[in-house]
Amino acid sequence: MSENLWPQIDPIKIISPKALMLEQADFLAESTRQIIKGEVLTNPTGVNDQITHDFRIVAPKLNNYKFNLFQIQHGVLLYPLTVIFRNISTKADSEKDFQDIMKGIFNDESTKKIVTSLYSQSIEK
Repeated sequence: MSENLWPQIDPIKIISPKALMLEQADFLAESTRQIIKGEVLTNPTGVNDQITHDFRIVAPKLNNYKFNLFQIQHGVLLYPLTVIFRNISTKADSEKDFQDIMKGIFNDESTKKIVTSLYSQSIEK
């Protein structure tokens, strides 16, 4: 019988970028009383083993209208990753970098206008 050549593997608890995005999607739904929601769509690109995650703003009362707010791309290693927002790519080297970039996206005037507009249209009688 062969011997196990693998070292002892102690997984470190890492919060994935997708998990961080899903958490923010939940916060959006909570802060708008479920009128506006967020979702994350994941696709492997097949290019250089990249995985993409799209963050979408969803308005269920507007026939499930979906707006692609931003996208991230990363390889098998979670960081560094690339964030694409308004056709501008920004590199995040760590979880903190990614959180800071997301905060900037969510507080961007264009994002606030989109959420406000979808919210207003969703509550019209």
